[in-house]
Amino acid sequence: MMDRPKQCHRRLQSRTGVVQTRYVIAFGFLVLGFGLMFTSTIDGAALFALFRNVSGSIGISLATAAITERTQVHRSYLSQWTTPLHQPFETLIATYEQALRTMGRAGSAVRDDAIGRIYQVFRVQAAVLA
Repeated sequence: MMDRPKQCHRRLQSRTGVVQTRYVIAFGFLVLGFGLMFTSTIDGAALFALFRNVSGSIGISLATAAITERTQVHRSYLSQWTTPLHQPFETLIATYEQALRTMGRAGSAVRDDAIGRIYQVFRVQAAVLA
């Protein structure tokens, strides 16, 4: 038969062991929780960055598509004035041809160069209107 102090000591040891075990388990879950929280914070930041990049790409694509579409619309509006039947357009071509001849261009390519330069102005005007 054990004496009373040894029994109390053993109970205290077993209770202390159980309590220590509980603390170790609780501490493990606490550390695991902080680890998961840290990991989820990193994952959240990564997902936010991914979402921001994808949204930015979509926004840029939509803006580019809208500007391109508006440029095409304005080109179609401006093109009604660029026909050989429209006298101010023919006068503009003649003015450009004269300026190119003055600069020393060859006679055969003057009309094509004049129309090309007018087309450059036409494209700039359509882009500005967009």
